[in-house]
Order: sequence, then structure tokens, then C-alpha cells
Amino acid sequence: VVLENANINGGGINAWNGGKVTFNSGKLYNNNTNTSRYSIWAYGEGSVVTIKNGDFTWSKPNNILAWVADGAVLKIEGGNFAVTGYIPSTPFANVGYYTNEGGQIIITGGNFGFNPSAWVANGYTATQNGTIWTVSKN
Repeated sequence: VVLENANINGGGINAWNGGKVTFNSGKLYNNNTNTSRYSIWAYGEGSVVTIKNGDFTWSKPNNILAWVADGAVLKIEGGNFAVTGYIPSTPFANVGYYTNEGGQIIITGGNFGFNPSAWVANGYTATQNGTIWTVSKN
């Protein structure tokens, strides 16, 4: 699935059991009020979500950017994540909480309202300017 100029309000992106989703542009607003509060959910070997650009915002701080597990991969190449509004208290729920195999998060670009350094790919750096962190190639 390839999303261009998407306008997702309250829903999210889901790739599982080998699914591939590319979010090229648009907006995703997570205004979930229940326990399913992930904007991106990737699960299963071969599942890949790629974010090329877009604006991602949250309605409250306990919303979570992504849950990535069981061999899935989230690639963030650009976009704006929590640069306005609430900042997720836990950006990523990952590392095999429900399974023995964790997911992988690879950040090579974008602007973040939180420090993304733990997930920045080798050869890239997260630099803070005020309240915004920007990821770029070294």
C-alpha cells in the first residue's frame, strides 16, 4: 500500500505478516482514547512500514508513535513527529514485549519533538535545536 496526501484522523497504519506500507505524504492525527493508541503498528517477519514525509500529531501524551515487533521494520526517512501538540511519553513500543523477536526501527531523517537518538541509523545524527530534534546524515 502506498499512501499519498493521506488524511488519517484517529486511525493508523498497520502492516503485518509481510505487509508493506509506504506513507509518502499527508497527515496522521492520533486522537484515540482507548488502549489501542498506536499510530503505526507493524508485526511479523517481512512487514515494513516506510515513512517518507508527513505530519504526525497526538491528542494526548500516552499515545504511542509505533509498536514494532516480531521481525517487522519501521523506516522513518522524513516527516514531522510531535513537533506540535502532545509528545508521546513512550515514542516506540518495541523489543519483543509480546514475542521473543523484537522489531527494528531505523531513522534516517525527520523532525521530532522528542530525542530519537536511540533509533537513529549508523552514519546519521539527531541534533537538537530548541525543542525540535532533526535527523540528518553525518
